[in-house]
Amino acid sequence: MKNSNFLFILIFVFSLSLFSLGCEKKEKEEVPIKTQSIKPKVDTKAEVEYTDGVPKYKARKIIVPPRPKSVRLDFTTNNPLPKKYREIKTNPIIANQKNLDKGAKLYQSLCSTCHGAKAKGDGAAGEGLTPRPTDLYSLVIQPEATVGYLMWAITDGGKPFKSAMPSYKKLSKKKKQLLILHLRSMY
Repeated sequence: MKNSNFLFILIFVFSLSLFSLGCEKKEKEEVPIKTQSIKPKVDTKAEVEYTDGVPKYKARKIIVPPRPKSVRLDFTTNNPLPKKYREIKTNPIIANQKNLDKGAKLYQSLCSTCHGAKAKGDGAAGEGLTPRPTDLYSLVIQPEATVGYLMWAITDGGKPFKSAMPSYKKLSKKKKQLLILHLRSMY
């Protein structure tokens, strides 16, 4: 009798502890978004060839957008960034939904008319410009497009390269960082 009561109490306590674990209040988690290290997309459909009924799989293709046309990007191929931008390595803005929304709003109000809603360089206001607005969607995965590079492009604009890109020197550093966060999250 004692053993059956002990067993009953043990099972009761165990089930009560499991129930209490399921009822714990969980805190809101940050939105997991990769913004610093962008990896190219991979074609997940592997090609299969059959030889005598045995499948042979071909290697998957890595889909990398072509290097966008950009006078600034071409310049950095043979020249270093200005020193104050060379030292900027990371974006200190946390990638949560609130900051992403702020960055998206800034992009829509400041950039989308020329660079387009999806940053492909196809905005209506950019159609008649020479050089054309850069395809930012493809730019952000290029190795040269560091946080410092993007900060330089936003701050100085296109004047050094005779393009129509306006300078945003008066835009706060935080707003520029929010823009960069948004651009990096688009890919």
